[in-house]
Amino acid sequence: GFIHGLLSLIAVIVPLVLDILVALRMLALLETAATEEQEGLTEAAGKLSRLSCITLAVTSGLTALLYIAQVLLLPQLPFLQPLL
Repeated sequence: GFIHGLLSLIAVIVPLVLDILVALRMLALLETAATEEQEGLTEAAGKLSRLSCITLAVTSGLTALLYIAQVLLLPQLPFLQPLL
């Protein structure tokens, strides 16, 4: 029902927002690379790397949480109840 729908929505929206942030961070890295500042390039690459790792962890965690919620909510779904 509602909880599954809400979790599904969160599991879709949060990774999309994080993907947008990664893309923006990548553009900042490209801008830094265009100016040929070596120190700034290393720092920008580090920030992109950290954000990418966070994005991967959050996306994986949300996916796992969604699957666990589906298993836990399975008995509450009316169309799966046995006919008596």
